[in-house]
Amino acid sequence: FRHGAPMYQYFVSLHWAAGQITLGAIDIMPTNSCERAFFVVSMFCGFFFGSTLVSMLSAAMMDYRMMQKDKTMKLRQLRRYLQENEVNSGIAVRVQKQVEQRLSL
Repeated sequence: FRHGAPMYQYFVSLHWAAGQITLGAIDIMPTNSCERAFFVVSMFCGFFFGSTLVSMLSAAMMDYRMMQKDKTMKLRQLRRYLQENEVNSGIAVRVQKQVEQRLSL
């Protein structure tokens, strides 16, 4: 390793670092700089797509939670309005059910 070309040493080091990040053993070892470079580029592409997937899932979950929170807040405001204005309980229940159905769409 010490007597190899600087580019080979660089790719070996980069290969080792990428392997440490993934916490996985590599069964097939590259034998030259081109193979190591291909491995490193492939690994970084995998990191990019993996992190993009996690980011998209997190954003979707947060959007869902925000929509649920908004729906809960609107229903809470409606209940408070109906109680403060002493609306008949039978009518209040029908109004709440109608609003819940419309918010679910």
